[in-house]
Amino acid sequence: MAMSGESVQEERRVPRGFFARAVFVVGDCVWFRDLLSTVCRAEVDPMVDVKMNGIGFRMMDASRVYMWDVWLDKDFFPVYRCSRSGRRCFPLRDVLRVALKSIRRDSAVKFSVNGKKDLLLVEVRDRISREYEFTLDDDYEENIPLPDIKFASAYTFNLKSLYKDLKGLADSGYHYVKFSGDRKTVVVEAENDDCTCHSRRAKLTYELEENSGLVNCKIRKKSTAKYNLKMLLELLNPRLSDLVTLRYSSNMPMKIEYLIRDSGENSKINCYLAPVIVMDE
Repeated sequence: MAMSGESVQEERRVPRGFFARAVFVVGDCVWFRDLLSTVCRAEVDPMVDVKMNGIGFRMMDASRVYMWDVWLDKDFFPVYRCSRSGRRCFPLRDVLRVALKSIRRDSAVKFSVNGKKDLLLVEVRDRISREYEFTLDDDYEENIPLPDIKFASAYTFNLKSLYKDLKGLADSGYHYVKFSGDRKTVVVEAENDDCTCHSRRAKLTYELEENSGLVNCKIRKKSTAKYNLKMLLELLNPRLSDLVTLRYSSNMPMKIEYLIRDSGENSKINCYLAPVIVMDE
């Protein structure tokens, strides 16, 4: 069920050199914490690209089942200054656990990257001012190209409604979900491979109408794809966006696109989930 080996290459060490120098301020720091919380479920710290026009990263989870592709344009940040581009492994799990744990909606958060000293400084200001220093890890470069897929189906959902429905299936003991549909309808079939459970299958049908939770459909070719429900829920966070688009083709990775408003023209928060291969029935 891992992502195709054709789209993943082995890590290779590269000379470090001087890393970026940059300062950026986060506007909605609670939303930013929610983003990092979702990404850090992968249990891996990402290689972060700091560039003149923004920051981003690609990373795979430890089991190589899903990957994140994130880019935040400089226009996303109220303040963004970069005097030197570079790439380095950021300790985002520690930043989340230590510096961002107690932030509030009225908190102001500033990140300062000093590659020459191997430091990431996080400043949090609200009722009091707090400063935290983190060490940037040694450089390495992992080439993670995006899956080259011409997706057959694309469905846009109200994310809060979709997450609630899928979470209900998971809480009922279902392990997998299979997607299929046409130009006006999408069907989500839940399956359970536990022979001790009498509930083996459930089906949710979304129609393209008001209040159904399905917002838009684009179909190039009818297709069916099956995914691990627990993994899919790990990648979905209703606090990040009102809408999400799911793109898939038969027996291919699913692309999950968060639709983020006011984030800059080129910003994106996407992830890819490997399929559970389904043989012709």
